[in-house]
Amino acid sequence: MAGVTEDNCGAALRLGLLGGLKTLRRTASQTLRLRPSTSIVSALWRTGPHSHPIARAEADVNFLCSSYFYRDTILLTLLLKGVQLCGMTYRTKIMALPATSDIQSGYTARTGLSATADGGVPAIQLRDVKDEGAFDPSGLPRYALSGSFDRYWAGAGDILFRSRGERNTATMIAPEAQGAAIAMLPLLILRPHRDIVEPAYLAWFINQPETQRYFDKCARGTRLRMIPKRCLDELEVPVPDLQTQLLIVEIDALARRERELAQRLSELKSEYLSFALLAHVRNAQRHDNETGRTGARR
Repeated sequence: MAGVTEDNCGAALRLGLLGGLKTLRRTASQTLRLRPSTSIVSALWRTGPHSHPIARAEADVNFLCSSYFYRDTILLTLLLKGVQLCGMTYRTKIMALPATSDIQSGYTARTGLSATADGGVPAIQLRDVKDEGAFDPSGLPRYALSGSFDRYWAGAGDILFRSRGERNTATMIAPEAQGAAIAMLPLLILRPHRDIVEPAYLAWFINQPETQRYFDKCARGTRLRMIPKRCLDELEVPVPDLQTQLLIVEIDALARRERELAQRLSELKSEYLSFALLAHVRNAQRHDNETGRTGARR
């Protein structure tokens, strides 16, 4: 590890990624020729008729293996090595959440909400926010809200925190989102200080199992679980430099992509196996029928 310092850590990561891209280009022609490992599926494929469904399944498996799964796995490995290399050198500050972001409770509706076709403002309710991916507030229903609600607007780069329910996770509003909307309780709005923390990194940290266990300890209520604002005020956030935050977010995205591809690969292999087995059975049945007819003629 000698020679890797805090000052040249970012440069080392960039060189590692460039080397990884060169490796991918150099091995592209080889990976495009990859095939699933030899198995009973391969054996059945050789004995059965080359029906179109099986051929499509095999092509899907091969394309997935070569074009996506191996490429992203290689890049993910390289990025992880970069973090391991630099993780020993960069300084990480521990900061209370309010030092990294402004925390704003959502708007409290005094009466029941009913969508209006004319006028009104778009509003984000708890049920609108999903766990995975960034949230885009465009196209939300509009409601006639009373009183002052300027401080409850949530837009691109803000984070929505679920303070009620079994899952107290965070979702970032997509950076490319064109519109904004009023966040309704029990949603809380976190507005990260961009010179300190990247919104995507902060959302990632809040969603980590360790942070979720922290919320478990300070949650209130039995039938209706709530996370008090004090719990957020006392949450300690590890804050590395902005470049490292972006790298962590990128690695997390690649890891999720790898899981998705592995799941899709498993599904395609299962489909391929079903097609191959069915083709083998039909081929055997056809052979038995032909043998029976030949015997009858004799």
